[in-house]
Amino acid sequence: MTIFSTPPDSVLGGDVLPGNYWGLPGSSGQLGSSLPHPVIIGHVTIDHIAKELVSDIEHAPRLAILWGVIDGKNNEEKTSRMSIRHPPEFRHFLSVHMALQ
Repeated sequence: MTIFSTPPDSVLGGDVLPGNYWGLPGSSGQLGSSLPHPVIIGHVTIDHIAKELVSDIEHAPRLAILWGVIDGKNNEEKTSRMSIRHPPEFRHFLSVHMALQ
């Protein structure tokens, strides 16, 4: 049963206007994506409408865990040297890297 009318693939678009969102029922949830071939991810964003535009930001993201698969030792070393130029505004962010051998 779908609670929200916006489909889950809407999270891949750039439309962050009020009313265009994909919500999760309850206080936590997961979103997974499987791509047809390896890609280089340039950036990941998590958006929520500005708190000045809504009366309740209780459902705004508080904790994000980003999982990814890194192919090969060389790529693992490159990724470990990456820095976050624009850290997220929420307080908890964890990036977990896994290497395939």
